[in-house]
Amino acid sequence: LKILILKIVLAGVLALCFFNSPLVQAEEGTPVDVQGNVIEYSDIKKAIKVEGNVVVRYKNIKITADKAVAYPGTKEIYATGNVTLYKDKDIYKADKIYYNLKTKQGTLINGNFQSGKIFGKSEKLEQLSSKELVALNGYFTTCDLDIPHYRMKAKKIKIFPGDKIVARNIFFYIGNIPIMYFPYYSHSLKDNETGFRVTPGHSKDWGYFVLTSLRYYFNGRSNGFLHLDWRK
Repeated sequence: LKILILKIVLAGVLALCFFNSPLVQAEEGTPVDVQGNVIEYSDIKKAIKVEGNVVVRYKNIKITADKAVAYPGTKEIYATGNVTLYKDKDIYKADKIYYNLKTKQGTLINGNFQSGKIFGKSEKLEQLSSKELVALNGYFTTCDLDIPHYRMKAKKIKIFPGDKIVARNIFFYIGNIPIMYFPYYSHSLKDNETGFRVTPGHSKDWGYFVLTSLRYYFNGRSNGFLHLDWRK
């Protein structure tokens, strides 16, 4: 009888520990899945501290980083070190990130972003909602190199994933040289047409040359290409 009672008590203790584990703790709605090399749980702060190969998953969102603190109750994530945010087909990278998995709002510091065939970088990337982001002091381009051959630079760039990119008071750069100014620019993300084309080369008739074309898109009835060529 004593052995039976001891087994029942032990089973109850194990069950209690299991259901209060930070990785399986019951939360309202979809749970937050947190993985890493070292995991610490604070019952007072209701927070999970993770270090090493951090992976956080929630619905269609995945965040990887070196370190992170997660709050399963509020769905808030603070992550640092090689941070990458995967959301649908878009990819965002940053040094630091604060992100609310539930509201899909957050801030990325020194962030890189990829939306469709558009690549960009900014000092600060703010996600206002699941349908709108703002890149501050940054650029965007269709060149996928770490140091792009050409780019559109502006103090404020609005990104509407799967729809368009909009910016005002922007400069078109080739390398580090500003080539052209635009008071307004809009680029559609709904088709596969390349927004920028840069073709360097050399020929007998032209000598060295750089041919550029820039696609503009104001609305469905007003769009086209601007061309700027340099020959020597």
